[in-house]
Amino acid sequence: LHMSLCGYPLLLLAVYPFATISFRNNLMIAIGVSPPDTTRKITLKDFSATAAASLPPLVVAYFIPNVHAIVRISAGYFGLSLMFLWPCALLTWARTSLAASNADFPLRSAWGTNCTIAVVIVAWVMAISFNTYMLIGA
Repeated sequence: LHMSLCGYPLLLLAVYPFATISFRNNLMIAIGVSPPDTTRKITLKDFSATAAASLPPLVVAYFIPNVHAIVRISAGYFGLSLMFLWPCALLTWARTSLAASNADFPLRSAWGTNCTIAVVIVAWVMAISFNTYMLIGA
């Protein structure tokens, strides 16, 4: 068990290409450019988008000696917000859009109530508070 726990950080290296490819494709779609086509040769657009998605984390990791502090802040605040707040925002937006269209949606979850959203937001506030408490160095 100890050896497998020591190897856990290697999983981050295994995930990096998948995260970069997903980020690159989403970035290209967001700016209105088509993602790379696997049937064509690599173009300057494809190379530039891949570099824009993959080089910033590598540059930060190379020049910043204490990357762990940056990861704690970004994963703590951005990660918690992404995990707790965005689903609530998307659910609220989807329910509003669905109500405006007067369409019946058979896959509507019974858990998507205002009470559930309030509980998730309270959990987010508590997690952000705990994260801030731990960052300050209690």
